[in-house]
Formats: sequence, structure tokens, C-alpha cells
Amino acid sequence: PKGWAKSRSEVSLLSADPINDPKEILRRALPVSSPGLDAVQSKLYQMSKLFGGSSAVLGRDSNTMRGTTGIESSKDPKINDIGELKTLARAAKRSLDTNMPEIQAMSDGLDSKKKARIVNSIGSLQQELINLVSLPDNPNPRSVYNMQQKALDLVGDIKENSIKAFPFQIPGELQSNEQLKGRATAEIRVRTKDEGGKPKTVTVEVVVDGYNAPITAGRFVNLAKSKFYDNMEIQRSDGFIVQTGQRPGVEMDTIPLEIMVDEQKTPIYGFTLEQISRFDERTKLPFNALGTLAMSRNVDDANSADTQFFWLLKNNDMTPSGTNLLDGRFAVFGYTTDNADALYDFKVGDVIESVKIVQGMENFAPPAAGGRQK
Repeated sequence: PKGWAKSRSEVSLLSADPINDPKEILRRALPVSSPGLDAVQSKLYQMSKLFGGSSAVLGRDSNTMRGTTGIESSKDPKINDIGELKTLARAAKRSLDTNMPEIQAMSDGLDSKKKARIVNSIGSLQQELINLVSLPDNPNPRSVYNMQQKALDLVGDIKENSIKAFPFQIPGELQSNEQLKGRATAEIRVRTKDEGGKPKTVTVEVVVDGYNAPITAGRFVNLAKSKFYDNMEIQRSDGFIVQTGQRPGVEMDTIPLEIMVDEQKTPIYGFTLEQISRFDERTKLPFNALGTLAMSRNVDDANSADTQFFWLLKNNDMTPSGTNLLDGRFAVFGYTTDNADALYDFKVGDVIESVKIVQGMENFAPPAAGGRQK
């Protein structure tokens, strides 16, 4: 369509400093506008580059580079520049203090419970920033990292609690599908084996995002609620993705491809970005993080997703949002937010013991019609 083309220089910006922290991607994808709080968040997140040498995980080594935040898991992690970290902390605190009226106004019009949560989170955020500004010259890196992560979590809490209503109307012809109008957290328990072959059960936590993929996230929550995935084997593990979800003899209605892009208030339904000549636009939920969660589909049919999903294993630092082969072609609906490294150990034949929705079921709306087993 006319007007969608970008210049070469604009497209090149897409490869600059991709965010590969799943929690940060989720914070930035919230349908909330608060320039003041965004400034606080930006300064806090910039601190990630000062832990362990980089904010980007360029590889995986079981002894050093684990996780997606950039902090090393060795016994003696370090802060590369405590002076720069404290400078960022002062800038974050200054942004919070300067924009306090705007940030406090985010609770206007909310019920008393949400308003109280925001007030408490703002107070806790103030204290965390004071703690960061007041750090000694040789602090414990783990403690500092935990402070930074807590402060970022508080920013996310403020933003999510400030959402007054679901931000858009799902098209009428798609209203019959199950929907997740908000977010939900799931714990997935998988029975696998350790390096010595001894059976073990590991748990990974995923956050599914209905703000940006309400139908896709709704399908996953609906299947989890019905225990569809319980006692199902991992069906593919090739070093690039881990996939499961196919149950022999069971067919379900398919759901449309669902892609949310930046600067757009509603998802694009039914087409890949390539099919509508928008392949170079940023997606709200990119394939940038280890443990990115997406629905599988037939490569020749954009609207063929039903029950199969996959985790991304590769960190796409070299092929960031807008320039890799997955963004805009598959519907991302969440991220692994805890124990993502365990995904590397999942093998074909390992068994999903259970998928349990532990938070957010109040945001789920069951299908009015369709989405049921045939």
C-alpha cells in the first residue's frame, strides 16, 4: 500500500541495539503512554550493559553466559563502571522526581485497589532509586543487579496497573474466538534428564500477552486450562526451536495469524507482513529473546495455527526485529521469563507434565463458537 515504504537509512535503524531481555520487551509492549515513566525505565535498562560486560548474550556457555540479561553467572560477576551506573541511577531518579505529577496521574480513574497498587509501587520505586544512587564505590554486583531488576519490575507494575480497559476492539468476524484481554502467567513443568541420564522435572515460567495477541494467547490459555498439553511429549528440538502441541487424532479450528506492529493500535490479522509489503516494520513482540513463544503453522498457510507452539532457542542479536525471517511471519504471544536456559536441555521425547495458568485467568474469555475439538 502507498505510504508504507521506508528509506534505506530508516530500515538500517532496525538493527541498532535490539532488546533481548524478555521482561523488557514485555514492558515496552504494554499499551501505556507515559513519557516520564519511559525515561525512568530507559535509564534503568541502560544499566544492564554495565553488568558482566554486555547487555546482549552473544552465545551460550554453561559456565559463564547464561540467561538474557547480560550478567554472567560466574562466582565473581562484576560491574564494569560503578560511576556510570550511579550516573544512570541519578538520571532515573531525576526523571521520576521531575515527572512525578504525570506518573501519579496514571492512577486517575482507577478502582481503589489498582490505585493503591500504583501508589505503593511508586513509593517502592523511589526507594530503590535512592538505594542505587547511594551505592558505595565497591558494592556487591548481585545485590545491585537485584535492585535494578526490582526497580524495572516496579516500572512494569505501575504501567500494567494503569491500564483502564482493553485497548482495542477485536474485529467482529473474529469475536467468536477465545481471547485473552490482558496477560497471564503459566508454569510449564517438563520431565527431562540431567547430563548423567537421571530423570528430573524442571519448571519454566512464561508470560502470555493478550494485549498484543489476544486470540493467539487466548488459544494457548484455553488449551492449558483444559489440560490439553499435559503429558504431551516434546516433538521437535533441533537447536533452533523446541516445539510441541500436536496430539494424534485431535483436530481443532484454526486461528488467524495475528501480528501487532509498532505505531499501530490493532493487530494485523490473516496476512504476514511480507504479504502486505510491511516486512521491514518492527513488531511489538519480536523474536529477539531466548524462549520467545509463538504458534506454529503451515508455511504455506498464514491462518493454519491450531494447537502447536514453539520456543525460540536462538538469541537473534545478529538478526533483530524487522530483519530476521520470523518476525511478521509467525504469531508471537509470549516470552519465557524464568529459567529459559532449561529450554536448551529439552529433547524429543521429554514430557510436559503440566501447563498451569497461575495468574491472569480473569482476563480470559472462552470461545463463543469454534476453537473446539472437532
